[in-house]
Amino acid sequence: MKKFRKFFSIFFIGVLVLAPFSSIESMESENYVIEKDSINFAGTDGSESENYILSDSVGEIATGETEQKCSSLSFDGSNDYASVPQALINGKSAATLSLWFKTTDSDGGMIDQYSMSSSYGYTVNIDGGKVKSCISTTSRACYTTFSSYDVSYDDVSANDGLWHNAITTYDGSFLKLYVDGIERDSVEKLGNVSYFSVYGSFLGLQGFIQDSILYPQGDARFNGSIDDARVYERAFSEAEVQDLYNGNDVDSTGLKARWNFNEGSGTTIYDSSGNGKNGTLINGPVFSDSYPEGACEAYLMNAGYREMDENYIAISSPSDIVMSPAIGGISGGIGNGTATWTVTTDNSAGYQVSIKSSAAPALQSGSYVFADYTPAVVGADFSWLIDSSDSEFGYTVEGADAVNKFLDNGSACGTGSGNTEDRCWVGLSTADESIINSSSPNHPLGSDAIIKFQAESGSGHLQEEGTYTATIVVTAVAL
Repeated sequence: MKKFRKFFSIFFIGVLVLAPFSSIESMESENYVIEKDSINFAGTDGSESENYILSDSVGEIATGETEQKCSSLSFDGSNDYASVPQALINGKSAATLSLWFKTTDSDGGMIDQYSMSSSYGYTVNIDGGKVKSCISTTSRACYTTFSSYDVSYDDVSANDGLWHNAITTYDGSFLKLYVDGIERDSVEKLGNVSYFSVYGSFLGLQGFIQDSILYPQGDARFNGSIDDARVYERAFSEAEVQDLYNGNDVDSTGLKARWNFNEGSGTTIYDSSGNGKNGTLINGPVFSDSYPEGACEAYLMNAGYREMDENYIAISSPSDIVMSPAIGGISGGIGNGTATWTVTTDNSAGYQVSIKSSAAPALQSGSYVFADYTPAVVGADFSWLIDSSDSEFGYTVEGADAVNKFLDNGSACGTGSGNTEDRCWVGLSTADESIINSSSPNHPLGSDAIIKFQAESGSGHLQEEGTYTATIVVTAVAL
């Protein structure tokens, strides 16, 4: 297993005067994140999709589960609709409209670019249970009456309560209507797409707005569900029509607006094309769990999780710490402070934390020093004890994962499994000393490494006043 090491330093500053103070300052740290390896998702058709990278989290992924987050937009046929911006295809030489729908009603507007009371830019509707459509051009406009369409699927009624796909596509010479992937009607038509581009569009309604007043046209309110409505500024080939109907991706070139209605709640429908054509729901159309299979982006999680070759490990540095109480320069005394580092890793073997100082003795002020604490026994002293003629600086570690010399049986260190507070004291060294060993991962919450520092000047020792500094390096390593 490859190991990664990140160093974090703190500065210990002790001021020993008649009315002194002590503090610990921490250098700014950063999390160490390793991104490698991935979970692969395959599409429902078996094709491979892009990889999703694991970074600082580990997911539990069950092989073979399907993840779907799909919904459609349902209209009541009474007074609700969606208002969306017009899709910037005015003046273009080609266009395509695509949507999925489900209804049992005979009439209703599904997508409509409203212009004025006499003509429209484009429309796809249900009229007498039949799918009918029109795209206005400079040679022929679409009109407000339901009988004025360029193309119509008259053979079979589409208001059977099942999901259907309707695609109208124009290449500058012909306008074609496809329903459920099959060409149903075609008409010769010329010129560029043409409409009053200052106006917006409706979903679930055919009509127009004039002087801020809505004028629905005929039986124009849609009662049913719509999903994955799209507007392109290019024509579709027959192969692309069939791909979209079968739920496969098509080239996004020319996509001006797409509303897939997967928000699930709220009054805004978002345009996933990236062109910002977000719409507003009026009078409460609702999101429905019903959706056509071909319009739902579903992925089969077939790879599952496998352990990364390189592990994530992070360590935080503590905030500044004030040592207290003050130590008298003549009378002596003890100053204490506590620092906490949080270590987080997903490594299954756990981690190790070590500590060292950059100088010996660790706590210095010019030529004046506090000696590094020297235990009277091998390992660590259960109780802090210095001679009255000395000034010393040391530390202890608390927590269940502290190494053995910081554990105690209530009377001696290096034995037992307890970790009594403010016990088992040692001095710093310029060599790394292991202070914590953990044999398990702790992601995502992490574990605290708590270190207590202590500085004492004996009552029989005159310590020179000054600012005493200790530079301490704490290291976390994934095992």
